[in-house]
Amino acid sequence: MPEQENRKRVIESANFNCVFGDNNEPLLAHFKDVLYPALTASNVIKYSNGYFNVENIKITEHSTLGYILTGVFVKQTELEILSQRDQDTGKLVFTDQKYQTAPYSIFAILLKNHRMLFYKNQKGSPRLSTFRKIVEDLVIKFLKEANHNIPYDDRLPSAHITILLLPSHNSLKEIFNNIKKIDSIEYKILPLNGDNDFRGPFQAILKQVMDLDASSCKMKFNGPDNKNKVIEQIEGTRDLARSTVHAYTNAGDSITLTEKEFVEKKVVELPKDADREEVIGALYNVADNYPALTETSNSNAELYRQKTDDIKSLMG
Repeated sequence: MPEQENRKRVIESANFNCVFGDNNEPLLAHFKDVLYPALTASNVIKYSNGYFNVENIKITEHSTLGYILTGVFVKQTELEILSQRDQDTGKLVFTDQKYQTAPYSIFAILLKNHRMLFYKNQKGSPRLSTFRKIVEDLVIKFLKEANHNIPYDDRLPSAHITILLLPSHNSLKEIFNNIKKIDSIEYKILPLNGDNDFRGPFQAILKQVMDLDASSCKMKFNGPDNKNKVIEQIEGTRDLARSTVHAYTNAGDSITLTEKEFVEKKVVELPKDADREEVIGALYNVADNYPALTETSNSNAELYRQKTDDIKSLMG
């Protein structure tokens, strides 16, 4: 028998920050009555050049990671081929072919701390940034139906979703080794998902954001010289803020760095035809060996304990 072909794939790690209503209630506060039914309603969202949906939504219990929400994120689109190279002559020839295609990604959200892992199955698979947009639209669509003819004060709350990529210390060190001068660093601070006991560089600022019921806060530091402290600060705000660094490389080039450059990415090797369960097993293995994905604040742990029965009731 021929050897099974393996492929290397990147798993992205992030913080799935979902808050509800004007008071920024955390994810589990409305997981049972808003988020879960929105994801399982079988709705399809048209966006950009495709149709998107989530399917195979499941909640499973892991011995160390707790309850985890998993699913498949699908992009249905049409691939149009108008030219190709003739294999015999090598010349470019015109053609008119159309193929239906449905590339997908697989996600896992740890319900005890809303960390998530995201696996793109192939080139063209839907991206994590698109996942945020589609999930928010699925919630909007669900709420439009669920709140129809319901008195205003009794309506289910709207959701605001942000996905913050988790920065990697190694990636940050590698990037900043190539930086000669930092022009500025900017942070956009966002409300936390139930982490009322957050401890980090911007703890006092976060308290003011919450006291003011503000949707976000922006901060800017000009000309910081201590690169190690900048790295430490970016790592320390991973659940809280989007960071943007404007700098000059050792070669004198001007660059702008965002969370996309800082993200923690784990490479896994799986069979080319790996099924959903094999991929999810790989996601669990990554999470189980990555402390930033398993750490849970006291307030999130308490809310998770309170909502365990709600989560179990959705498992069937």
